[in-house]
Amino acid sequence: MQLREAILLLHLAKETVDVLGSPSLLPRLAQGEIAPEMAAVLPQLRADFHKLQIEHSAILAAIKHLVTAARKEGKTNQTRFSEGLLFRAWLDEFNVLPAAVLIRHHLKSNFHPLCSLVRIERMRF
Repeated sequence: MQLREAILLLHLAKETVDVLGSPSLLPRLAQGEIAPEMAAVLPQLRADFHKLQIEHSAILAAIKHLVTAARKEGKTNQTRFSEGLLFRAWLDEFNVLPAAVLIRHHLKSNFHPLCSLVRIERMRF
C-alpha cells in the first residue's frame, strides 16, 4: 500500500462500508444479482452519504492546501506526493460517490413495493 492510501485509509474504509454497503455488493449488482438482503443497506446509504460528501470536501480542501504550500516552497517530492494524494481523493469524489448514488437508486427501484408489483405484473404476461 502506498503512503497516500495509508493517509486516507480510515476514510477509504468508512467509505467502502458506508457508501458501497460492503465490498461485495457492487460486483454482485454488476452481475445482475438482486437479493432481498441487499435492501438492508438502503438506510445506511442514505444516512451516511451526506456525511461522506462533507468529509470529501474537507479532505480535498486540505490536500489542495498541501499542494499549494509544497509548490510555494519549491519542494518537488512533497509537491508530487500531495498531487498524487489529490488525484486519489479526486478519484473517490468522481467515482465512489456517484457509484453510491447509482447503487441506492438501483436498489430502491428493485425493492420499492410498487416497483416490485410492476415487475411481477410484467412477468405474468
